Amino acid sequence: MNNEMERAASLTIGDRVELSDLSTRIVPDEVRCHLLETEPLISRDGADTHQAETTTAQNYNLQDMERKLILDVLNKTGGNKSKAAELLGITREGLRKKLLRMGINDKEPPHGDGRA
Repeated sequence: MNNEMERAASLTIGDRVELSDLSTRIVPDEVRCHLLETEPLISRDGADTHQAETTTAQNYNLQDMERKLILDVLNKTGGNKSKAAELLGITREGLRKKLLRMGINDKEPPHGDGRA
């Protein structure tokens, strides 16, 4: 994850990390397509930053983005961690560690608010 954060920071212009700055190891193509189609533009401080020009790129604090992505995928898989890990391109154990680090109870299905 640290290597990915360094990579994203080196590709980022300004103070925003865009989905295009992240590799498919972090945001698999199928998840990237879903997020590009459904999510509004978000800044690091969480403020809505809709702009006059239409754009499909989102900007997130990397940790917030990872948390939201994991929770979204867990919701879509009905809490199936093996399937969620597969979609995220990580091992089930890697997902378990991320959930633990984020303080997300991995015994309950996630809720839609993005917070545990």
